[in-house]
Amino acid sequence: MVAFTKLTRAVTLLAGYAAAHPVPKSSAYMKKELVVRDHHAANGARYIGGCSNSASAQALKARSVKRRIESVKSIREKCGIKASAKKGKRTLEDLQALGSHQP
Repeated sequence: MVAFTKLTRAVTLLAGYAAAHPVPKSSAYMKKELVVRDHHAANGARYIGGCSNSASAQALKARSVKRRIESVKSIREKCGIKASAKKGKRTLEDLQALGSHQP
């Protein structure tokens, strides 16, 4: 009975491994799949490029920016942050003015 349990467990593990790693496809099949993938990628890029500069897409981007700005303002108000947001990178002079954290 013990040997039967071990055998069943081994078969189950090997069956899972075989199902997870199917037999490789032929090179002709893989070439065909690559051509189809490239075709879909090119068409997708073309479609996205064509609609990304349309009036509706620009309006959507503007609404998204406005929504993000409003959400940041509301979060800053909830947290009680009064200082203005940093808009750019700090310069070396700004960092040196803060002083060193080392004694």
